[in-house]
Amino acid sequence: MAEYSSPILGEYGSEIVEITCDCGRAFEPYSKAALVRKYGADITLPELRHRLAGTCEHRGAPGKTCKVRYV
Repeated sequence: MAEYSSPILGEYGSEIVEITCDCGRAFEPYSKAALVRKYGADITLPELRHRLAGTCEHRGAPGKTCKVRYV
């Protein structure tokens, strides 16, 4: 049985990384190259999404879910 591993930023298929959230928070598009410099090419996409979500008011709030996702 193959072990699952999360995709990493270095393998992301676009030079622009875009995220959105159902709460309506606006995110500017990110340069993949800038993100690699800041977080490294080996950061997993779920971990990167968590970091980019930053201080989302829904993160960790009881009964709420942060719904930041890749476009």
